[in-house]
Amino acid sequence: MTELTKRASFEQEHLRLVSGYNDIFVGIACILTFVSLNTLISEQYLDHILVLGAAFALAWYFVRRQRMRFTGIVISSSVAISGILLGFEFFNYGSVLDVPPPSRELGVAVMHLPVVLPLVVPLIVSALLSIGFWRFARVPLAHALGILAILLTILAIVVGAHLPPPPVADNFNEFEPVSITDPRTQLEVLRGVSVLATAFICGCLVEAYAIWWDVRDPQRQSVDTDVAFWTHIVAAPFIVQPLYWWVEALAWNPTSEVIFGFLLFVVLLVFALVINRRALLIGAMVWVLAALFTIADMSVAGLTMGVMLLLIAAAWNKTRQLIEPIMPEYFQRRFPTLVAET
Repeated sequence: MTELTKRASFEQEHLRLVSGYNDIFVGIACILTFVSLNTLISEQYLDHILVLGAAFALAWYFVRRQRMRFTGIVISSSVAISGILLGFEFFNYGSVLDVPPPSRELGVAVMHLPVVLPLVVPLIVSALLSIGFWRFARVPLAHALGILAILLTILAIVVGAHLPPPPVADNFNEFEPVSITDPRTQLEVLRGVSVLATAFICGCLVEAYAIWWDVRDPQRQSVDTDVAFWTHIVAAPFIVQPLYWWVEALAWNPTSEVIFGFLLFVVLLVFALVINRRALLIGAMVWVLAALFTIADMSVAGLTMGVMLLLIAAAWNKTRQLIEPIMPEYFQRRFPTLVAET
């Protein structure tokens, strides 16, 4: 293989999802096995524990020894989902929430817990299991799912801290959990400055972590590049969504919202070109498309966005060649070298 072919092979950001047809065959069999175990076993906790046991056992042979990528993705997803369901069952079948606090003051202090804990505990369990599965089978998706669960846990805690204050009563038993079913209340809480700032900071930290994985494998030939890819995917919505909500808040009419959205898309595009990763563009595309819907027909907006993305895909390497001379040497040495298109 020539040097040009080697360099071009990793330049296109290949995603290794399937090892072969047998990999797909085993992955489908794993899905049937996990679904059947959940259906046949009705004992509390036992169904999810059996699924987790089967997942680790199957991963030991098919992932660690046979190196099946699609099967690893299926099992990683099953482990993360089982962790969430196991955490939810903890609250469905009784938990520490059934034990009244010793004083009314403590009761007032913890009244947000019935809202937050049923979300936080399942996410923590899922994060621990996913990270443990990553350490066991080295499946990149499991690593990303663990990070995603941690980020969602942080956001759930922040959102819970900004919920409306609970009603106060003389008798602790008269307290009711805080209701967050009102869509307007949900939107106000999610668009709060502290929630958006937390999401954005967490997203930037995870993006920096993904870049750290990228620079460990500049040639993008080892498992490190797959870990980086999935980590970029996790970081993207936490970065893009707060940015576009802030853009929407700054815009004074639908047209200005579209203009600001496109400008932000260009900034994210330049960043994606520098690191040669397209993950951020997917999140940005969704928000630009939503802004276009406010001033244009759905078909026109979709056609505009589709043509723009096709042009970006066709000119990706050419555009990177234009920005390479002005890139700092640090980036040139730690990201894939650009090659001329033929």
